[in-house]
Amino acid sequence: MTNTDLTRSTNDNINVKQIAMKIIKKLHEKKLKLDGIVYKPYNLGNLPPTFGFKYSGNESEDQKGIYQWFNYQGLTYVKA
Repeated sequence: MTNTDLTRSTNDNINVKQIAMKIIKKLHEKKLKLDGIVYKPYNLGNLPPTFGFKYSGNESEDQKGIYQWFNYQGLTYVKA
C-alpha cells in the first residue's frame, strides 16, 4: 500500500475512502516529526499564549492564534 488515497465500492454502491497511516518519527526533547514538519509538545496547562483565537469584544482587536494541533500520548503538539 502506498501513501495515496484508495477508493473502493461496497455492495451498496457506497464509496469508502481508505487513507494510509502516516509515520510519526520521535526526535529529541519529545518533539515529533510528521510529514517533514516538526511539532513541539505541551501539557494542557502549559500551552503557549498564542494558542487558539482570542476574542476581545472588538473585532479590530481580535487575535488569531495557533489553530492546528493534535494530541498524542497525553500531550498537545503544535508546529515548532
